[in-house]
Amino acid sequence: MSISDHLSKGLSYLQDKNYQYAIYEYDKILNNPDNQNNLTALVGRSSSFLHLENYTRSLMDIKIIIDKVPNSIQGLYIQG
Repeated sequence: MSISDHLSKGLSYLQDKNYQYAIYEYDKILNNPDNQNNLTALVGRSSSFLHLENYTRSLMDIKIIIDKVPNSIQGLYIQG
């Protein structure tokens, strides 16, 4: 499966409120050292953790986004 396939599945699970499955799909991307900083996967996983009320894990992903690309659209959105 390609990264875009995992992102699509993760988003689909997120929209269907299957947050555990969404995290699983995003983790498939983020567990690959070449894709550790994939912003879309980090935002999706953070959102899933937020919906599961796992605030600590959600904030950890948000911190990675801000640290890696503070001037990205995602980073600026989160900082705001």
